[in-house]
Amino acid sequence: MEKNYTSGYYFSADGNGGHTPIGAASDFDYTKYTEKTAHGNETDFIYETGRLKVTVHRLNSDSENTTVQYTTYENRSEEPLILETAATFFVEDISKDVWSCPKRFRVYTCKNFWEGEGQWRSDYIETLGIYEASPHTCFSHIIFSSQGSWSAGEHYPLIIIEDTMFEKSWFFELEGGFQWLFEIGVKNGSLCVMGTQATLLNGGFSKLLNKDESFTTPRGFFGCAAGGFEAAVHELTSLKRRLSLRKSFKNGAPLVFNDYMNCLWAMPSHQKLIPLIDAAASVGCEIFCMDDGWLDFKGDWQIKESLYGEHGLQGIINYIQAKGMRAGIWLEIESAAVESVFAKKTDNLLLRNGRPVGTNCKMVDFRRTETREHIKSVIDRLYSMGIRYIKNDYNMSTVVGIDGDCNPCENLISHANAFYRFIDGIYRDYPDMIIENCGSGAMRSDNGTLMHFDLQSTSDQEIFTRYPSIAAGSAACMPPEKAGTWAYPYPMLYDDRLKPLDELFGDEYKDSFSDGEQTAFNMVTGLCGTMYLSGHIEYADELNRDFISEAVQLFKKYRSDMAKSYPFWPLGLKGLNDCCWNALGFSGSDGSIVMLAVWKINASEDECEIDPSKRLKTGAKIQDSFPRGGSGIEYNYNSESLSLKLKSDKPYSARWFAFNNLIK
Repeated sequence: MEKNYTSGYYFSADGNGGHTPIGAASDFDYTKYTEKTAHGNETDFIYETGRLKVTVHRLNSDSENTTVQYTTYENRSEEPLILETAATFFVEDISKDVWSCPKRFRVYTCKNFWEGEGQWRSDYIETLGIYEASPHTCFSHIIFSSQGSWSAGEHYPLIIIEDTMFEKSWFFELEGGFQWLFEIGVKNGSLCVMGTQATLLNGGFSKLLNKDESFTTPRGFFGCAAGGFEAAVHELTSLKRRLSLRKSFKNGAPLVFNDYMNCLWAMPSHQKLIPLIDAAASVGCEIFCMDDGWLDFKGDWQIKESLYGEHGLQGIINYIQAKGMRAGIWLEIESAAVESVFAKKTDNLLLRNGRPVGTNCKMVDFRRTETREHIKSVIDRLYSMGIRYIKNDYNMSTVVGIDGDCNPCENLISHANAFYRFIDGIYRDYPDMIIENCGSGAMRSDNGTLMHFDLQSTSDQEIFTRYPSIAAGSAACMPPEKAGTWAYPYPMLYDDRLKPLDELFGDEYKDSFSDGEQTAFNMVTGLCGTMYLSGHIEYADELNRDFISEAVQLFKKYRSDMAKSYPFWPLGLKGLNDCCWNALGFSGSDGSIVMLAVWKINASEDECEIDPSKRLKTGAKIQDSFPRGGSGIEYNYNSESLSLKLKSDKPYSARWFAFNNLIK
């Protein structure tokens, strides 16, 4: 058996950010043809090497700056080949003379982990570990990756490389909901990037191709934008909106109250829910989602009716509807508790080395018809009860691949695709259903997953002062109209969840909210994307209740602008535990509305000055600010010099602005 290691075929970058198709060697010829497919126009570049036929598929992205690509590898020889890396793309010649100026290129990567999502870091390639070591041909490189089915469990699958000399930025992103790997390197003095979801190095990919057999990679995209980090994010945000299969929220998402975070913590009851539902309705929420705790065992999904009083869960759903809101519920359909009847039949589960994947919960196999039919029956039953919103959680990763007909890595890809087809089928059967994707926050938030869902949770972070960093970093990874960002005034932290509510929310605790600043801080964060409201807001006094209602109305007023906006970071990207002033802005596609959130997070300086001149026109006015009656931050805005100065002597405070950029 002959072994063939290939990094795949790729596109060469030209000096203007274009992509010239070439093979693994420059003398390989290719043929090109374009046809209309279900995805729109698709252009294929076909390379014949004698043994291997490589077809590079490029989808129409409606942008000259971006290439959407996947690749097929086919054995055309009589002898079997082993494919150990199947690159989705390989982009070469980003620069032909890297060593002459190693600090020319700055690499941005997004570290992602539970409760610490969206943590962007950047450094020069030399500091990261790419440096000249030999006069001979060498390949100095670094690798970024995530393993298993938490596609964003280590890093978000995106890298941005800023060319500081020519003021442009390259971006590279992979899709899928499974393992992936980026390799950034310098080959013969040329900077290049490989992106793959199928490699022996990460996930155990090794594909035997007999004569005429083939393998097709998952999809990725790459491109080049004039400008820095923000310009690259603008291109990516625009592309992800075009690629999304869910077009529900062109004018903004509905306002959801979810009873989990800093609230019921999966311990619901009739007595706890009724006041929360009343409070959520009174401040203007449109959906009330009941989170975990309503069932006996994941997998069987039987309702704990005794929790919900005389009329059971159906009575709670009816009450939510009577208050003018749609009812939602939490599911984790990809897991089954070991105690469940469903999990006792191992055919329903993902296996590795013949054993179920998972510990106290096992992972469900959506490649099986029986599994899909069972989960569909659960959703059918909930829909018939009036559920119109599902928060689908995903709290485990396969870590590595799974058993099946192919190699462990490829089996995981096929399972993920089967799950996506199932979700797409739910939308076909129930067009009015809204489905949120949550994976212990954003552990599975790649675009290949998110494009099948309406919303994406950005984090499980329960400390409100840490959330601005997550909200700001997540804005570079997903369109803001899909980025579910928590606001939870009157929080009950997880460690306090067993305390009686009346004991916890006594006079001393409520007095700590008397100035409204913690509530304002939370609500400003919630205005940076799609607001997920939670917390024990039923205990809010009049001032804090007014702040919550005011922010909810602003969310509704500007959500259509948010759904057409692009993020910017006037103070740069800040870390999770930085003591600083932080700011996140959104500029509408036509530039008429600019939204800006500013937080003071235990900063040593009491003053902060922001220059919004790149986004605002001379004479731009503040159309709205929040909170109107807050004392946490004083500000002075000069519309002629376009300067915004903020001042606060409090350790934690926040303010939000909407600027009208139209000159009359």
